[in-house]
Amino acid sequence: MFPTTARQSGPHPYFKGNRRFILAAAALSISCGPFAHGQDTVLHSFTGTGDGALPVAQVLTLSGSTLYGATPQGGSNSDGVLFSVNTDGSNFTLLRTFSGATTDGSEPTGALSIIGSQIYGMTKAGGSFGAGAAYVMNLDGSGFTILHNFGTGGSSDGDFPVGSMTPSGSKLYGMTSLGGIGSKGTIFSMNPDGSGYTTLYSFTGGATSGVSPRDGTLAISGSMLYGMAFQGGSANNGIVFGMNLDGSGFTVLHSFTRAIDGSGPLGSLLLVGSQLYGLMPGGGPSVGGLAFSMNLDGSDFTQLHNFSGKGGTFPDGSLTLLGTKLFGTTSGGGANTDGTVFEMNLDGSDFTLLSSFTGQPGDGNDPEGSVTVSPDGSVLYGMTRTGGTSNDGTVFSVAIPAPEPASAGLIAYGALLMAGLRRRRQEARR
Repeated sequence: MFPTTARQSGPHPYFKGNRRFILAAAALSISCGPFAHGQDTVLHSFTGTGDGALPVAQVLTLSGSTLYGATPQGGSNSDGVLFSVNTDGSNFTLLRTFSGATTDGSEPTGALSIIGSQIYGMTKAGGSFGAGAAYVMNLDGSGFTILHNFGTGGSSDGDFPVGSMTPSGSKLYGMTSLGGIGSKGTIFSMNPDGSGYTTLYSFTGGATSGVSPRDGTLAISGSMLYGMAFQGGSANNGIVFGMNLDGSGFTVLHSFTRAIDGSGPLGSLLLVGSQLYGLMPGGGPSVGGLAFSMNLDGSDFTQLHNFSGKGGTFPDGSLTLLGTKLFGTTSGGGANTDGTVFEMNLDGSDFTLLSSFTGQPGDGNDPEGSVTVSPDGSVLYGMTRTGGTSNDGTVFSVAIPAPEPASAGLIAYGALLMAGLRRRRQEARR
């Protein structure tokens, strides 16, 4: 049994005699909060005709230590390029310079999908009918092949593809901004070799459909796909929709109303478990856009964060997940009104700016796409539409601040208390 002692009233003699140590330890513990957040690092500045320009709503795709991306403008023909660059900014390589010819495309759009050793993508224009094309090529840029030319006419095809193609099973799924019945856009599927092209759904507008999907990519879960359209719905401010992979069961899951929950979605939905997460580039209570979540059936629509002012405005892209954190960009706002990179928890709490762009020659401006996370979860990669040395945009990285262990402050606190205890013992021996 441990010996018992009478309870002592008032401050313990040790704490009473070591107040200055306790105060110092407390101060040190408080100072051991989150790390100060740094700015972005420019990995590459685009120069226009030489290597691409103005990456609008583009997303980088990471494979190993190499980033793959596109710019819709620039290159020797001003029709856009495909490129690769190492994650440290070295070895920037032009993989493809588009010409806009009937055997080629123009204005590459969205993120590149990497399957094995091949890259799949789309162009908004060019191709045989001038309405865009789907293509495939090897990672080194060789073997470029047109899989499908959009704009064949009638309701059997779409015009001007947007976003990226999503692989699922043995199919690729994507969207066009126009074409189909009523020329309001389509959802399609095809095989990776370009065969079996099928228009799964044609947008028709109105309260029960959408109009003109923009730069988003379809999210797929089981036998369902989910996406957003820029307009349509009950208030004509855009929708979230769900549909079976075979094109049946199209359902408007949520209609945006601008003032309450935003308008004009541009990006993609992020699927996390049984919930969808997304960004609205405008509208909302603060007018600067918002982040939201909802269940797969459209229920429990929740505003996670309202963007405004120095906290960033106009989140044009999509959210990216790492653990329990969401990351994204805003094209405006921040300390310099030139856009931001942010993080927050899945429930919208702990919103933090990781970087505010300056728009100076050594920095980027106006990030309109999404960010990509490094395999070890320590770095974000993205692009800005303008800024850089030639004001033609940049590829950038931002370090993700490592959370400081909660015990760090307590360790320092305990160390100071032990030092105080040793001092008291030394004084007692004198």
